[in-house]
Amino acid sequence: MKMNFTRRLKFLALLLFCLGGYGAVMAQITITGKATDAKTGEALINASIAVKGTPTGTVTDVDGTYTISAPENGTLVVAFLGYNTLEVAVNGRKTIDIALSASEESLKEVVVVGYGSQRKSDLTGAISTIKSDELAKTATGSVEQALEGKIAGVQVTPVSGEPGAGAVVHIRGVGTLNNASPLYVVDGMLLDDISYLNANDIDNLEVLKDASATAIYGSRGANGVMIVTTKKGKSGNTVISLNTYYGSQSLGKKIALVNGNQYAHLANQVAANEGIAPLFANPDSYGVGTDWQNAIFQTAPMKNVNLSARGGNDRMTFSVSGDYFDQTGIVKGSDYQRYSLRINNEYKLTDFIKLGHNIAFVYDQANVGANPISDALHADPTVSVQDSAGHYGNTGAISSVGNPVAEIFYHHDKKHAYRGEGNVYVDISFLKYLTFRSQVGLDYSNLSEKVFTPVFNVSPTQQNIVNNLTINTGDNLNRQWDNTLTFDKSWSNIHHLNVLAGITAQTYRTETFQGYRTNLPGESEDFWYLSSGQVVGQTNANNAGEWRIFSTLFRVNYTLMDRYLLTASYRRDGSTRFGKDKQYGDFPSIALGWRIKKEAFLKNVTWLDNLKLRVSYGAIGNDKTTKSGGGPDYYPGRPLIANNLIAVFGPGETLNNGATQTDLANPLIQWEESISKDIGFDAGFFNNRLTAEVDYYNRQTNKILINVPIPAYVGAENNPVVNAASVVNRGLDINLGWRDKITKNIGYSIGIVASTVHNEVLSLGQGNSQLFGGGLGFGGFLGTRTAIGTPIGAFYGLKTNGLFQTPEDIKNGPVVGDEKPGDLRYVDINHDGKITTDSDRIFLGSPIPNFIYGLNLGVNAYGFDISTYFNGVSGNKIWNSKKLARFGTPNFETSYLGSWTGPGTSTTTPRALNSGHNYLPSDYWIEDGSYTALRNLQIGYTLPPDILKQIHLTNLRIYVGATNLKTWAKYSGYTPEISSPVIQNLKGVGYNSGDLLSAGIDGGAYPVARTYTVGLNATF
Repeated sequence: MKMNFTRRLKFLALLLFCLGGYGAVMAQITITGKATDAKTGEALINASIAVKGTPTGTVTDVDGTYTISAPENGTLVVAFLGYNTLEVAVNGRKTIDIALSASEESLKEVVVVGYGSQRKSDLTGAISTIKSDELAKTATGSVEQALEGKIAGVQVTPVSGEPGAGAVVHIRGVGTLNNASPLYVVDGMLLDDISYLNANDIDNLEVLKDASATAIYGSRGANGVMIVTTKKGKSGNTVISLNTYYGSQSLGKKIALVNGNQYAHLANQVAANEGIAPLFANPDSYGVGTDWQNAIFQTAPMKNVNLSARGGNDRMTFSVSGDYFDQTGIVKGSDYQRYSLRINNEYKLTDFIKLGHNIAFVYDQANVGANPISDALHADPTVSVQDSAGHYGNTGAISSVGNPVAEIFYHHDKKHAYRGEGNVYVDISFLKYLTFRSQVGLDYSNLSEKVFTPVFNVSPTQQNIVNNLTINTGDNLNRQWDNTLTFDKSWSNIHHLNVLAGITAQTYRTETFQGYRTNLPGESEDFWYLSSGQVVGQTNANNAGEWRIFSTLFRVNYTLMDRYLLTASYRRDGSTRFGKDKQYGDFPSIALGWRIKKEAFLKNVTWLDNLKLRVSYGAIGNDKTTKSGGGPDYYPGRPLIANNLIAVFGPGETLNNGATQTDLANPLIQWEESISKDIGFDAGFFNNRLTAEVDYYNRQTNKILINVPIPAYVGAENNPVVNAASVVNRGLDINLGWRDKITKNIGYSIGIVASTVHNEVLSLGQGNSQLFGGGLGFGGFLGTRTAIGTPIGAFYGLKTNGLFQTPEDIKNGPVVGDEKPGDLRYVDINHDGKITTDSDRIFLGSPIPNFIYGLNLGVNAYGFDISTYFNGVSGNKIWNSKKLARFGTPNFETSYLGSWTGPGTSTTTPRALNSGHNYLPSDYWIEDGSYTALRNLQIGYTLPPDILKQIHLTNLRIYVGATNLKTWAKYSGYTPEISSPVIQNLKGVGYNSGDLLSAGIDGGAYPVARTYTVGLNATF
């Protein structure tokens, strides 16, 4: 018994010892701490804290703090979206603060989307990104022009080379007959242009191309969206940066014109062909004559200086930058200057409330030069610029155009504009997963323009007998208020849900004034005021307009196991541009993504780093108009009445004032609607050295708003607007990149972007079988026709088939009427035995290219870097209208030297004439618009760190570069980059949109200059 008791006592002691040891191992302690960003020190809300090997876990609070129970010798696993997961040994500590560093993938691949941001790996939409350093490599005052050839699916065409000019931007083709420009979003502000921005202030620019990405902007995103994020300050030492360059601009290509001797001979040839007396008695006596292109073009300087300071601490970050841009035009008499200041600050009021602002102030001014280019191409080269007494030569006697140099001298057009744009926002984080953001934005601009014409007399056709002054002013006010609530939460690294809901409102108001007076007492600018002129004959006009839009929006982003992705969005817009019964439009979208590389069957495929499939579908609307700035109510839901109309009627034939309806109301018009479909994939190979993004898209726009014809007896001045037309754009976007390092100090990169575009009109609605546009400047003909089955603004004319060589050829016809040997032979399309411009014109090509491409190359080695990029288009045509427009006997391009002078002398160039059948609209005037351009070349050197330390700098790079260095093209004009004719907007110097039915017609475009630059980037 005693023995049993002893044994039991020993057994109990052993059991207590074991339990005590186990208890010592499993002793739980309570741990508290805070999770922060390792770089900025900001609290990480909703970070996951788990005990390794157990189901125990928690998340951080609104201030980044947490509390958890864990073994004294346990391990905490800390995870947060976009950051490297961290394992921390407890080691008996009761307070553990954790600093997480952003993952490399997150740092490089966070993309700004509508009203938020996402990891690129989680994107389901077609979005392209370009960084600030890529934009800044191109020496231009226009951010839009700097995008040319760098983004798949985006066609950028400079409006002109005029100082301060912008560009026409089309994303995935032209999807409307109205304003097809994209929406620009700058730090959350919805704008029509970004002409006021400079590239050095931009952090990155995202292009949203499919409905999955753009539908959150509803009606504003129908033509694509460009989201611009400007640079912000970061916690840490203040960084001061200086970026500056100086450039020299010159004409890249001259048009080959005949000299004085050749002109005199050709002019006599024309006279002989037209049966009149010779114009020049001794053609050989004129020699080379005047080169009018040399007379108007010049080598011009361009410079840019940007100075910024950025920094902050854990309670405030700041970014302040100032920029000065100065460009003199290569055409004499034109220049442009822009001064801008940007202040982007953010203040952390508490651990869960942040207040910030992004504000820009811009002043720009310009001497808007005359447009003497067309006259310089046509002016008589036998006439001198000035005679010995200093009088300007009369170029109008034979060539019927004004003296181009005199045009510049007597032209006075000065503009200046003020613009303030920005917003103030507050972010409030609460209940761990929710963030409320309220943002109020304002964009105000004021433009003033004075056009003064003095008294002068160059010739009977180039004179002004009474001086005159025109003043234009414009005020534009854009107000915006956005309120959004975001829910963001992850569960055990399996589920991630982001839900966004919001309400936004925007109001736009514009007012313009124009006044005109004559007979000012002097020519000095001191007299350039309306009150200086005489009252008799004065005119004035004052207009205003306003539109408003109210929207609700909703979006869900869901990620399952980091591989299955869902994005769904919905926006409802209400616009005052439509009748009250049709004001609202609904714009939903849905997109799915599959990160196939995350699947088990691909995890061991070492050469494949990323493979993601994306598919999306959505509807987006459009209410943009072709009127500058969006007009007031260009789509009338109510009638417009014109008053102050005077008429004589009645028995006494008295003068009566009256009014009439000029536009018919159509309260049933509604939103244009684009149905967009996209399927694409993203892939990475060989440690992501090779990357690929490929998308196929199909975007069909229905219910396009157009004017339809009505009987004249209705009495309305303009045709009513209805929803009638449909247009489809489809194609392929490809973005390929290769980036590698040969050694530690040598690396290189290659980037290729390519896009195909098929543009086709599907319907034009009631009463419209075709729409004409594109004035050719000769004979009153219109050069474009938009019809079912053709692209928008397709060229339309007769088809040629060589030249008539003999009278017998003419007898065999078909003919227009009284052709002579040497005239163009046209094809009888309808086989009725005669040529008519009504029945025998056909489709002659499109100004819209069917292939757009770009190539980027970069090499860096031991501090040196070389970068270059090419871009080009193919499949488009250009109508060379500057050759077609002839009045009198203007100068000739050298191609006329091969004109037909007898049977067999030419089979392509007709006899020299100033008018007649040869100048009918035909494919003779159509040229290939394809080109490849060496857009930019830059060579730089960055000083090594040891030298930088000695001169107290953190970075110093010196570079030389060239922009628009070389263009390979068949087109005979200055440039094959011909956009739509410009519609000026009183929003600020340099803002433009275009007439889609008149694109690709060259009447003498201001050429884009070739520019050589030297510059430096320094950081203190």
